[in-house]
Amino acid sequence: MDEILGGTALLDRLGELLTAEGTQAERVAAAWRHLADPARLPHLQLFFARFGMAADVPGRHPEFLAQTRGRWVEVVAGALRGDAAVVRPEDTAVAIVALWRGLQMLLICGTPPAEVDAAHERAVAALLPA
Repeated sequence: MDEILGGTALLDRLGELLTAEGTQAERVAAAWRHLADPARLPHLQLFFARFGMAADVPGRHPEFLAQTRGRWVEVVAGALRGDAAVVRPEDTAVAIVALWRGLQMLLICGTPPAEVDAAHERAVAALLPA
């Protein structure tokens, strides 16, 4: 489980998508589409199963919790720092990662992907400058 969840392939791909051509909103949307790909559902289920175990006994999995807390936010914040229109990139990155985590839970629970994607679009429009 640690090998699967501790790898960097997903984060590396997110970093590429978040720094590609387009507006910040377009890049964040592309990253979300990658995260929300139905083929990724088993990985999401594994991640949230591990998260539940770590949250239940935080002292048993401190590295996992530290990585969960920091790695994604740093990747998103790094991409946002390059845009002068994003006044507080770290705070915005925390909000985007929190949005993604919540929407991932909705996907696991069986919420139709179109509904989840629409919620993502509305939230990103509120978080990022046009």
